[in-house]
Amino acid sequence: MSNSLDPEKVVGGLGAFQKHQSTYFLPAMAILDLFWRYESIVVVLRRFHKKGAAVHAALLVAHYVGTAWAFARFASPWTAFIVFTLAKGFLTGTTVFTSHYAEPHLSGDSAMEMSLLEQTVSTSRNVSGGWWLNFYTGFISLQIEHHLFPRMPTSGLASIQPAVRLLCRKHALEYREDTLFECLRKNMRALRVE
Repeated sequence: MSNSLDPEKVVGGLGAFQKHQSTYFLPAMAILDLFWRYESIVVVLRRFHKKGAAVHAALLVAHYVGTAWAFARFASPWTAFIVFTLAKGFLTGTTVFTSHYAEPHLSGDSAMEMSLLEQTVSTSRNVSGGWWLNFYTGFISLQIEHHLFPRMPTSGLASIQPAVRLLCRKHALEYREDTLFECLRKNMRALRVE
């Protein structure tokens, strides 16, 4: 009796699960914030031996102490923390996902000949919604600017947005931007497996 998995059964099982991905991807986005929290702790711990890492660790501890203090003020702190974390994960996750997934994927020689600006505006899309959406998602709704200036603090992305729009217009490139609802609709359509 073999302990190995039958590849055809695995593929068949995944195919049955994938068939409904356009339905379950939205609720799954809510757990992304929990994953990102875990990931940030792992990154700080892995880099603890490097110069300046103690400052990052101290800031992360301060963040969690501040978070604990803020949620301790609620009548039911754990319930409030879970609700806020899932809501933040949902909005942030859907913003990241919707600004990438339904966009074209580049490959081949034509992609190699494109400038960074051309590649960026061809493969990502901003999510419009005003200052509140930018603030709530940590400005990751400005994906075009984030990809052009990945090391810029996200709080500075809104200030360069007018210049990026002007640059796109100057080079006759489409500056892609839609509401969160429209981006979600495009992604759900892209996820449908026929």
